[in-house]
Amino acid sequence: MLFLDEVQESARAVRRLRFLHEEHPELAVVAAGSLMEVRLRDRDFSFPVGRVTYRYVHPFTFFEYLDASGRGVLRAELERAVAGPSALPEAIHGQAMEMLRDYLLVGGMPAAVSAWVESRSPTMVRQLQRDLVQAFADDLHKYRGVRDPEPLGAAFDALPHHYGCRFQYAGFAAESRSGQMKAALGQALRSRQLRTRDPPWFWVAESARANSEIDFLVGDLPVEIKSGKSGTLKSLHVFLARGGGRTGVRLYTGRNARRAARRSSLSVG
Repeated sequence: MLFLDEVQESARAVRRLRFLHEEHPELAVVAAGSLMEVRLRDRDFSFPVGRVTYRYVHPFTFFEYLDASGRGVLRAELERAVAGPSALPEAIHGQAMEMLRDYLLVGGMPAAVSAWVESRSPTMVRQLQRDLVQAFADDLHKYRGVRDPEPLGAAFDALPHHYGCRFQYAGFAAESRSGQMKAALGQALRSRQLRTRDPPWFWVAESARANSEIDFLVGDLPVEIKSGKSGTLKSLHVFLARGGGRTGVRLYTGRNARRAARRSSLSVG
């Protein structure tokens, strides 16, 4: 195996990948680079058509976190519960909630997961997370010459305050113009869209009497997220009643269940 890191620094090296494939078909070649999504838009930078398979490395999902933590049996139980109509036993639901709280603390970055599995130290995990965020911030200088790094830095610093919220470009980051923020956030969005064909969506219906909002649309499936074990599903019912399908999903801390919506022709799980 031949591993080429920071390959975006050399368009010539990328062009040579074709000849490596033709002259040494037995050789597996991995080309990686943090700025690759930016360089791919340059005229002199393109991968050989039909010769490259794209792979993206993502943080651990919750189920992958369970595997890394040695809780493969719990993962299997959760997968069976998702596939079937029966509720989880109380003991298994309690274990799953405990692991989910740990996952929300640790996150899905491999180094943090490994440190947590080995040490169970929140202090060590938090330090790794701080180091990672600082490394991302320091990495912004690589965009110099491709993008103005100052708006990117301002967007990066302000993003935690807006995460999961609706916002406007104006006022997103102090002392930054809305046009700068639109370009900087657009850069981040395009980078994310290269990793998935389905960008995240949400749904809002505003009126003089009341507003309705669905947290996520996964394809055509509406998903509501509740912070506790209970909560009304008014927005979900409104969405479904307006022709948004026959099934909706509620994510909450209670046990899994399936029940009919207010209208007999709809069902909410």
